[in-house]
Amino acid sequence: MLAALIALLMALFLILPLLALVWRAFMLDGDLPLADQALFQALSLSLGTTALAVLLTLLLGTPLAYFLARYNFPLRRLVSLFVELPIVMPPVVAGLALLAAFGRRGLLGAPLAELNVTITFTTTAVVLAQLFVSAPFYIRAAQSR
Repeated sequence: MLAALIALLMALFLILPLLALVWRAFMLDGDLPLADQALFQALSLSLGTTALAVLLTLLLGTPLAYFLARYNFPLRRLVSLFVELPIVMPPVVAGLALLAAFGRRGLLGAPLAELNVTITFTTTAVVLAQLFVSAPFYIRAAQSR
């Protein structure tokens, strides 16, 4: 009985802030904020980038998860480590890592800049950040199946 009470309290702790957020978003001053064009565009952009990141996670993460789960190969543990690192990275460090890779002077950013391709501060950057954060969770789950 005590375990059920503790579970209920934890569930309420997790659900209450989300319900409060939805309540505030839709009921602020009696207006419907989604009627605001700027907010609707931001929401549309977020949903679009998220959908693309999920699609890329499935298309790129599934083969990697399969490969890591089925085959023993040299450096397999190292690859697994690098797949799991974004899970434990603080968000600021993950952002700095992405800038170091894709920023104007980054490992890939500098060569891309010579081709007049810029990633920083673009929708592509948002998709890459979402992919960097979400793919390790998917790969880990798919690998264990």
